[in-house]
Amino acid sequence: GTIQYMTKKNLFVTDFDRTLFVERNISDFDIQTIQSFQKNGNHFVIATGRNYIDLISDLKIYDLHPDYFILNNGAEVRDTDGNVLKLNTLKKEDYLLLICYLYENFDTGFGISRSNQKNNVCSKTGNLTQFRKTNIIELEQAKELNDVLQLHVRVDDTYELLRLIDELKKHFPQVDYFENVVNLDIVSKGMDKAEGVLFLSHLNTYEHIYTIGDSGNDINMIKKFNGAVMANARKEILEIFENRQVSVGAYLADKLK
Repeated sequence: GTIQYMTKKNLFVTDFDRTLFVERNISDFDIQTIQSFQKNGNHFVIATGRNYIDLISDLKIYDLHPDYFILNNGAEVRDTDGNVLKLNTLKKEDYLLLICYLYENFDTGFGISRSNQKNNVCSKTGNLTQFRKTNIIELEQAKELNDVLQLHVRVDDTYELLRLIDELKKHFPQVDYFENVVNLDIVSKGMDKAEGVLFLSHLNTYEHIYTIGDSGNDINMIKKFNGAVMANARKEILEIFENRQVSVGAYLADKLK
């Protein structure tokens, strides 16, 4: 039998946490639907605020093999083997201003993402609210780091987090901020998941691009590609979109018909 190659692929891009990875699990139905989609010659991509190592640590137990990864909220793109295709780092001077401000003014500590490592810095009082409290370094060591892709502040309350974004924007308008439920992500200006999707759309020709997500850092990606929002998203995000889906599998199964 001859193999039928599709001349034009479709691209499916999903957010990870609370979209594909719900209550720290990926359902069998989601996995099977994604596998079918890829078997039809299409591309499957995870777009996340996480870095590569952090994502793979949770993804590796599942039989899922993305064709690309959009990482650090679009600041980084990798291929299926983990080779870096695109990297947009924070300007060193902005990074230094931000970490000093966070250290002085926020009692949460903060995370620092580079391509292959995440470090954490405790607050002045020794607090750290990050989910994984590993690779802790001092502020002085943090100042020595180069090629930083993202900073992260974790706050339990989404509305408090939105207030912090407003405060930071006043002081540092030269970078971009994303609300990711309990995580505030800070990236270089113009970076977001939609930029990562656009980058992939220039690498390959896609007939259709489908996107799905649940948080503030997914809004542009859903808007630009007329995608779907998860039904578990908070009210303010649900209200933006008409296409609401209960799962990645449900959304994709509809596209496979």
